[in-house]
Amino acid sequence: MKIAITDIGSNAIKYKIFDKETFEIEEYVREPLRLGTDVFTKGYISQLNIHALIELLNRYQKVFSQKNIKDTHYIATSAVRDANNKLEVVEALADNSIKLNIISGEEEARLLSNFKTKVSKYAVVDIGGGSLEIFINDGENQSSRSFQLGAVRLLNSDDQWADEEIDKMKLWLSRFNDIDVLYGLGGNLRSLFEVSGIQKSIPANQLDKIVSTFKTFSQTELVERYSLPKDRADIAPVAALLYQEISSKLNVKTIENSFWSISNGIFKKIINEIT
Repeated sequence: MKIAITDIGSNAIKYKIFDKETFEIEEYVREPLRLGTDVFTKGYISQLNIHALIELLNRYQKVFSQKNIKDTHYIATSAVRDANNKLEVVEALADNSIKLNIISGEEEARLLSNFKTKVSKYAVVDIGGGSLEIFINDGENQSSRSFQLGAVRLLNSDDQWADEEIDKMKLWLSRFNDIDVLYGLGGNLRSLFEVSGIQKSIPANQLDKIVSTFKTFSQTELVERYSLPKDRADIAPVAALLYQEISSKLNVKTIENSFWSISNGIFKKIINEIT
């Protein structure tokens, strides 16, 4: 039995197909569609991008149908939930037999608690296009939080607002003790690592050097030399700043990249509800 979970984010639209029995990911597909630029500059998703979204999700539906996957879930996060015309988006997708579930930032953050590790003092950080979610277990306290610090949002925000939001995050982080491992989810941290030839993890004290190296390359070089997607090359430096702030505030020892994502968290939640 298979389950398909589609994550409609602010920077891209992705799906993962899971095997319900083995819990393994059988397929992952990512398509760049930056809905966040519309929302974070104009407040709504343009008709052009609504049509692009419908076309893309219809293609995904055909894939799922061909694979005989009937258990499908479509989840929207920051860009859609902040859009003034989100009801229009929901209705347009419903007309195409797609039931959209818009989840809150708080729910996104709580889903990170489904991340499994044997480390006792850790943080899970998901820097998306529109928001940043963190789950922390410092050995004594566990908590999760969502901040309006997505990389695409920050690209389209003024510095004063960004500084104020970062200060809110740092104040919250100050509640916790030192962390052994920070798990960074998604392509932003992976891009930073790839440029420096790193596979999985680094001592946290090497992060500044890696970020400095990354910033020496132009976006064109990052795309042509390191094969980074164009929609990753411009936001990875923004995400790097956030990783530096979080790592420093939590006095992190090790930083590790993980392919785990919100889709994995939703899959785990669904499996738990079934059992």
